[in-house]
Amino acid sequence: MEAQVPARKEQANKTKPMAKRFHSLLSTIVHCLAICLMACLGMASSAVAQVPLDGLPIDGSEALDGLEAIEGLSPEDNQNLRPDLFDSVPPGLPGSIKGGPADPDAKPPELTDQQKAFIETAIEELASDQFATRERAATRLSELGRDAIFSLRQAAKSSPDPEVRLRTGEIVRQMTSGDMQSKIEDFIAGKDVDFKGWRIARTLMGDTTAVRELFVGLLTQHPELMESMDGTSRDRAIAVEKVLTTIQNKMFVQREFPNRADTFAILIGLSLDNRVAANASYEGVLLSVLQKEAASRIMKDAQLSVSFKMLLNRWMIQSSLANREDILLVGMAWKLDSTLPLAIQTLVESKQPHVIACSMQAIARFGDQRHVELLHELLDDQRLTAERPGFIRGKEMQTKLGDVAMVAIAILTRTSTDELGLGKIDSHPTFGFLLSDVGFPVDDPESRTKARAKVEKIIANAPEAK
Repeated sequence: MEAQVPARKEQANKTKPMAKRFHSLLSTIVHCLAICLMACLGMASSAVAQVPLDGLPIDGSEALDGLEAIEGLSPEDNQNLRPDLFDSVPPGLPGSIKGGPADPDAKPPELTDQQKAFIETAIEELASDQFATRERAATRLSELGRDAIFSLRQAAKSSPDPEVRLRTGEIVRQMTSGDMQSKIEDFIAGKDVDFKGWRIARTLMGDTTAVRELFVGLLTQHPELMESMDGTSRDRAIAVEKVLTTIQNKMFVQREFPNRADTFAILIGLSLDNRVAANASYEGVLLSVLQKEAASRIMKDAQLSVSFKMLLNRWMIQSSLANREDILLVGMAWKLDSTLPLAIQTLVESKQPHVIACSMQAIARFGDQRHVELLHELLDDQRLTAERPGFIRGKEMQTKLGDVAMVAIAILTRTSTDELGLGKIDSHPTFGFLLSDVGFPVDDPESRTKARAKVEKIIANAPEAK
């Protein structure tokens, strides 16, 4: 259950020291409650697995097979980018990759010694005890424009004086905010702007107005993720962790719904790099995001749905077993190509009856007669799919995995379940069939034996699938 922070009435007189201390204490309490909430949900930022030292081995010959290596990335980082992901970019999505620096201010400009000394002195004067001196230094640095940005950023990161760090950071923001907005406007208009991450994002999703608008959302709301696309596997692992924390805070603390940038960010983070993995807690957040309105709107968007499904398919096939049932239900609901191979894989991996039953639903939904043999082996499985008996048409019923296998085989062979003695079970357009319709009377075990014999005859008489 989500914790609720009770509303507080502000003190009438804010000028009193006691009131200030009270508000400070209240802010601390609210912050601690938010952290405790996220910890109790089991979804702390540690959900993302760190890049292992012995990460997935990738042969260099497989790196970006059929695609030119990304300029600016090391050979190792090019190898870790999923080659299969790029290979599966649907036809019609343009994806040429262009080189060039993503940020013109990332390297120091060519300045004379006099200019360097002038900038250094002005930055030092930001720590002056004299207000006029600090203001004059800030004005001079602002007037220098881009020539000063590199030095200002360095000072904002590493200066031992907190006043210098604060002022240099503010000057950089003032100098770049208008320029960034201008770049975004040019970018949305279709002009070539070298934003970090755009080269790879364009390869994944194509280059349309909708994709560019989405990318701006990713760039402004999840900048670490976009920057990590041109970085190392470790950079991407840290960025994915940041994405998770941001979305958790938005959903569980701010009580806001994730938007489409959030939805794409959480998927891109897991689909881009072979060495970035997530545990069951991360998947829990992702599954929650996929149930929100933003995901449904993306699926209906002609320009975004193709790349969205591609990312979903890549995530599904590498998903953990812990959330497999929910993941298969998502795959069936959205008709994702990875649902069938994942369901077949689950038959081998899972030991939980309800998960195996869900897998058979997916096989009945997307499979054909070639998959009957896989289910044939489960006909004798006596494990119950539910702890308690259910009721069908007023009778107490019991459902075993073998019963589910019989229904799935009937659907794959296009045989009437009524004729088999299974009762009238219609195929479901989304989930193959409903488990609540499957079962045999507890007081009539013979009906199960007779139905099993009929299913065996159908299998024996069915033509071999090629």
